Amino acid sequence: RKFYKSNIIIIFMANSNLCVVGTCHDDPDGESRLTYILERLMPNVVAVELSKDRDCSDILSFPEKTPQEEEKETDQILMECGLALNPIQRKTLIEACSLAKEYFNYEGRASSKYIGKNPNFKLEYIDLSVYGNGKESFAEGYKGVLSKLAKDVFQIPEIAETFLNVLNGGIKSYQEFNRQIVESRYKSLEFIEMVAELLTNPEALEDMEEFYNENEIQTLKQIYNPKRDEFMSARIRELFNNGGNRLVAIIGLGHIPGIKNRIRDLDPKVIKLDQYAEI
Repeated sequence: RKFYKSNIIIIFMANSNLCVVGTCHDDPDGESRLTYILERLMPNVVAVELSKDRDCSDILSFPEKTPQEEEKETDQILMECGLALNPIQRKTLIEACSLAKEYFNYEGRASSKYIGKNPNFKLEYIDLSVYGNGKESFAEGYKGVLSKLAKDVFQIPEIAETFLNVLNGGIKSYQEFNRQIVESRYKSLEFIEMVAELLTNPEALEDMEEFYNENEIQTLKQIYNPKRDEFMSARIRELFNNGGNRLVAIIGLGHIPGIKNRIRDLDPKVIKLDQYAEI
């Protein structure tokens, strides 16, 4: 590790050839931010938290539904949450759900576009599959977890009132609100780390069995499988050591602590996506 010393401060320089970027998977500005980082660093290898059976497709849209079926599904969730929306609020929510699907998996899209412009570079999927029980089963469990979380959250009157007021303001109001939520998550890495660590504990998941059904619990186990961090760390190390490539690894925020600790000896530069301008 190189460093420059004055009588006041010491600045440590991380490995300039290895950068780990932590993302919020639903960042509405994620694709442009990530594109900026890739074009600034120009890595030979881009390693993404995806697997061969989980590429840039949107799990929230699986299996594929018509717009009418999706609206019916949204109305069902709203009814379960006890939220009665007026026409303006409902219209905003339908538009917001459509936009969310466009944001989802921007990590894979931005990386693929970068490789498309630089065909001599490599795109590597470094994650384990989370579809141990099949993609359809995972999608059903994932949506079930989100639905029950929403129902729980909207039991709090202040949150429900804020949400409805945001929807009343139309899609621009919702987009501004969503950006604030995403930015707050980037600033809450310690809390995200605590939740991720908790959910990798089998006992914690057992305690949730009264709240979630068997398929939903299995989905959570697949998402918070501790072997994922081990596998991704090993793949990053393998790719980096093969030829001394300039490598950028793109992972969800919750994976940063586990992966950072496992490749600490490589001295990676670790940033959150909201710090893109500091590159």
